Amino acid sequence: MSAFRLGILACDSGLGHTSRSAVIGRALADLGAEVTIFCPASALSWARQIGGEKIYIEALETKDVIQALRCGAAPATEWLDRLPSPDAFDVFISDNLPDVLERYSDA
Repeated sequence: MSAFRLGILACDSGLGHTSRSAVIGRALADLGAEVTIFCPASALSWARQIGGEKIYIEALETKDVIQALRCGAAPATEWLDRLPSPDAFDVFISDNLPDVLERYSDA
């Protein structure tokens, strides 16, 4: 039986999002899930400290979506195109980015 595959996306508007996502990921990995945490590059070294068996950390910048929308930036959601296929995970969690629902209807 293969491990339950969980993807977690942490918003890049501050390290608090990565911290909370990492705690959830670590707890679920301890229960046997295979966890991939997507976080801003600026948080990679910190996030890797909680890594270990069954936890993978990957950089994914959402480029502060709120600020981009306020400025009228058209590519405010281009980060969605960099997400892995929905088939890559059994469940995908986003801490506060509802746009992810365009790719993962059950996020």
